[in-house]
Amino acid sequence: MVSILRDFPDVKQTFNLTPSLLKQIIDYTDKASSDPFLDHTMKPASELEPQEKKFLLSNFFSSNWKTMIRPHPGYWRLLRKRGTRTINAELDDVISDFSPQEYLDLQVWFNLSWFGYRASGKKEGIAELLKKGSIFSEEDKICCMKIQRETLGEVISMYRNLQAAGQIELTTSPFYHPILPLLWDSEFAGRSLPGAALPESFHYPEDARAQIRKAIAFHKGIFGSAPEGMWPSEGAVCPEMIPALCDEGIRWIATDEGILLNSIDDRSREDVLYKPYLAGYDGKGVSVVFRDRVLSDMIGFGYHNMPPEEAVEDFCQRLKTIQKGLVCIVLDGENPWESYPDSGRSFLTQLYTRLSCDKEVACVKIGDYLNDNPPGEKIESLYTGSWINHNLGVWIGSPEENMAWDCLSRTRRFLRDSKKKRDIDGLAWDEIYAAEGSDWFWWYGDDFYTDYKEEFDRLFRMHLGNVFKLLGRKIPEYLKNPVINLGAVRPIRGPVGLISPQIDGVSDFFEWRAAGLYQARKAGGAMYKKESSITAIYYGFDMCNLYIRLDLCRETANGHVMIRLHIMAGMNDYNILFPLGIGNETESRFSLYRSMDGVSYEMVKEYDTIAIKDIVELAVPFKDIGVSCNDRLNLSCRVERKKREIDRYPANGHLSFTVPDKDFEKKVWSV
Repeated sequence: MVSILRDFPDVKQTFNLTPSLLKQIIDYTDKASSDPFLDHTMKPASELEPQEKKFLLSNFFSSNWKTMIRPHPGYWRLLRKRGTRTINAELDDVISDFSPQEYLDLQVWFNLSWFGYRASGKKEGIAELLKKGSIFSEEDKICCMKIQRETLGEVISMYRNLQAAGQIELTTSPFYHPILPLLWDSEFAGRSLPGAALPESFHYPEDARAQIRKAIAFHKGIFGSAPEGMWPSEGAVCPEMIPALCDEGIRWIATDEGILLNSIDDRSREDVLYKPYLAGYDGKGVSVVFRDRVLSDMIGFGYHNMPPEEAVEDFCQRLKTIQKGLVCIVLDGENPWESYPDSGRSFLTQLYTRLSCDKEVACVKIGDYLNDNPPGEKIESLYTGSWINHNLGVWIGSPEENMAWDCLSRTRRFLRDSKKKRDIDGLAWDEIYAAEGSDWFWWYGDDFYTDYKEEFDRLFRMHLGNVFKLLGRKIPEYLKNPVINLGAVRPIRGPVGLISPQIDGVSDFFEWRAAGLYQARKAGGAMYKKESSITAIYYGFDMCNLYIRLDLCRETANGHVMIRLHIMAGMNDYNILFPLGIGNETESRFSLYRSMDGVSYEMVKEYDTIAIKDIVELAVPFKDIGVSCNDRLNLSCRVERKKREIDRYPANGHLSFTVPDKDFEKKVWSV
């Protein structure tokens, strides 16, 4: 979009660039950073290992098949050979069907297909590779990747030059793209989602201010001047953030029309939308403009399904129905051009041609428009919400999202309360700020799906874990458990009565028949997994004790491993630890540890109420884990060897149950 403007000097635009994205571009161009996709690209195809080939077949078709793969016969043939419905487990059967030459072609095509039409037209080497189409050489691949890095290196300077020429205005977003209202106070989500289940309050206005301040300083360092405008991440706003924006020199912000319509009295959309407003709070004010959702979404999600000339005509006709004012068309981060048949070339060229010639329409930079047309109406109370459903529900409220917020809260408290080391303190806080980014929470919950959901989850927990690494501490248990699918895993059955088994390590069906049962062998997905260390977990209780039984596979029973039973009770964590070794018939003991913060553990006591023979049986008093009737407990089990986790049950989630009261068996019977 920015490169095509050179052909249309009368089209002025505003571009919002998120600092964390700019930082990654600089890491690639200036620091030669890499990633798994780049690493798998650069390895010679003849040297690929089976797992690396599987990575290519699984990931190197991750693009729009209709517009980026099918138009290229060589690339389309590779996809059809792999299969368009292949799941990860089935790839093992097709790895050997591809020759080294086909893997090399796939390496080239995946990177080649992501070049836009401007780079394809300007870079002679890319045009030649597109024409060649197949039977690429390793030299071809090196050429492709060299041009990729060159093109990436031109991006920032292109924006900088067009800003200096006065054709574009550059604005910013908070540094790591957080949802500012949720940093200010996560309870603000309840304003537009009354009754929503929210996590423990996350209330750190200073973090919101830091994200704004860091963004402005970074932007100024790259482009030479501080931005006057901002697109708050996801268009998410609340009145409390207005003074912070003003204090950092932000003169105007943009958000969605839904925020406007919920911020003012009952007037028609056409009467209120196409003008700027002054939003005030605590004696300070910022100009706000609101996007036309219909026109924005037509470009983002609609016009790629229409012939370009029809799409442009429809857009211009819709525009002409608006009599006067500022029409803000905002594409919030989506890259619609990969959905257009020619990456948007025909649509953008025809649209900009029409707009350049139209005497009734002027393309303006928002800052310029506000200079000439300052707001004439004030919003007394800016509505709290985002561009999606004018609320914050995409990022908070589901069990996964709330668990992620709890992980963030606990880690931030740890850093705040730790004895800080001056040389690494800034690095540790930067990890917190990165974990506050919106995209982690976007993929948690059921709102949206991506094949890379597990990777987003891993990276989120990695940033939080880095805080502990930087301070020389062990990563806590709550960050070792995946957040995705973190909920009550459905067992074969839940507890259906009270039990009081004899702790002797001998299997007895009748002692455990009323207990809950989780069969580990039947847990798992499409990916192949070796035999389980544990074949079954039984769990039950009487009025005073929690009972746990583990059925081990033969290898585990005769191996030197540590069993860690993790129990979450409210905000407290408990670990039950005991070793397994040769000769388990010897006297056994287990230790109970408690943590109030998920980081530091202290021993509660040792117990001899455990037996390890044919099976593992143990009992621990409810009073020692600080729970009483009707409290909820979450249980999971980990098998460790030399302090390294080798198995986890359930793999994603926990077994959840309630401490019984005197009427437990009556309730279960009634059910």
